[in-house]
Amino acid sequence: MGHNYSSKIGVFLILKRIVRGKEEVLLQKRVNTGYMDNMYEMACSGHLEEGESLTQAVVREAFEELGIVIKEVDLELLNVFHSYEEGYIRFFFMPSKYEGIPEIKEEEKCCELKWFSVDELPENMLMGLKETIFNIKCGNIYDDCSFARYNASNLKR
Repeated sequence: MGHNYSSKIGVFLILKRIVRGKEEVLLQKRVNTGYMDNMYEMACSGHLEEGESLTQAVVREAFEELGIVIKEVDLELLNVFHSYEEGYIRFFFMPSKYEGIPEIKEEEKCCELKWFSVDELPENMLMGLKETIFNIKCGNIYDDCSFARYNASNLKR
């Protein structure tokens, strides 16, 4: 019998807009974190704190990292990405509305906020984020394809 498997939990905020008929998503560029620096990720992200729900974490992170105020009831879960390689379960939420204008609040961890067309995303993005954006665009709420790769590699042994 196998041992219990555990994953870290991450929450991600997706901010979208439409400009000249094209859908755009706000990305931040990581810096000085020691993990995937100079890579783009969603507008803000973070880990759960003790006793915190997923939506509480998103609300907190949005205020800490972007200075915007979101109510939990205004958040919609768009995607869950379960990555075997990284040992993460990532939850992606989008607000129906928020107060404020997103700006960099943690300059020591983020050097840029930039809107990108969902059809022209930068090459330097965190692992799996392009696939997640594609899945969201297609209406796919759950992705655990890395487990299939893991299981396939174990079958070859």
